[in-house]
Formats: sequence, structure tokens, C-alpha cells
Amino acid sequence: MEEIITEINWENFLDNYFKLFTVKKVKHESSSGITLKYEMNDIYVNCLINNNKDKILKLEFGQMVEDTRTQKTENWIKGVFKNDEPNNLTFLQTSWFGEDGESYEIKFTNFNKILISKFLQIPCYEGWREEEFYFKEFCYKIKVFTNKIQNQITLLDIGEQDIPMLTDKFDQWLRVKIYDAFWNNKKRTIKKNLVKPMTT
Repeated sequence: MEEIITEINWENFLDNYFKLFTVKKVKHESSSGITLKYEMNDIYVNCLINNNKDKILKLEFGQMVEDTRTQKTENWIKGVFKNDEPNNLTFLQTSWFGEDGESYEIKFTNFNKILISKFLQIPCYEGWREEEFYFKEFCYKIKVFTNKIQNQITLLDIGEQDIPMLTDKFDQWLRVKIYDAFWNNKKRTIKKNLVKPMTT
């Protein structure tokens, strides 16, 4: 086992946490911060910290899956650390952009290390369960279950992600209502996925 590092910042803390696993670590530094990625058994944890390493700017986890070209890519959804959510956890559609600001940030303190440890239990030790709802071949929403929370995510199409419009929220609500309607029962399928943690 590798030597434990004295924890004086978030990178030290995360490196120590993942020393219990045989993870692949990728680090990238830029003017906007330091990106750290830890990956094992198709589960990833992404973290963006400031250059002083004393504040997490965003922290998220998810599952790697094969795309149509049999290359590994991040799945539909991700778990995201958020201060104002129960258990500091919410699930969102996968995207690196959009989750910015104080709600997603957390400073380096002993108490906050406990909060982050609890957050990391899900990708590292517990896993989660997904239900993907399809209308014909179009996946329009996903329900996510953990030991602590349940989330429902309405998936946005490319246009809604790239160029948000004022009517998008209504369009998404209406789309789900129509696809969920009883007259579409035969056109609707549910794919269930049990996502195992890193420690599998």
C-alpha cells in the first residue's frame, strides 16, 4: 500500500482516499483550476479544485459505458455534490458545464472532509440503481435510486442543451406527460441498470 500523505489540501485528501483502490488517476492543470479524475471498474470520480487546492469547485461521479463505436464514454447521468441538497447529492444529465457557483463549492476543513467522504461512499462502496424510460428508441427520462435519495431526470436533447429557450421547461414537461400516458404503454419500455461501485 502507498504511503499516506499529510492532508493539507483537497488533492492530498482525495489521493489518500483513493489509495484504498487500484484507481487510474488523471490530473490536468489550467488557469481555471486543477481537474482530477479517478477511475476504476468503469466508475469515475471527477473533481475540479482551485489552484490553491483549498476549495472544491465541482465534484461528480458516474459510470463509463461503451458507445456505438465500442469506445468508453460517460453515461447519461452523473451524481453531483451540491450544498443545498439532502445528503449533498443530486443526479443530473451528464455535462461538464453548468454546475458552477457556491452551491457546488466546498472549502477544505476537517468537517467538510467528512461530508465529502460520505458523498464518495456511493461511487466507491454502495453503487446505485437506474431505470431508463424509452419511448420507442428514445430515452426521455431516468429515475435514479441510492440508499439515501431518489431522483428523476428529464433528458434534454442536443438543442435544449446547447441553446436553452424560454419554452424548454414546458416542452420537457409536456414530452414526459405524453410519453408516460397510458395510450403509449405498448410503445414504452424500461431498462433497469444496477450500477456496482468501484469496490466490486
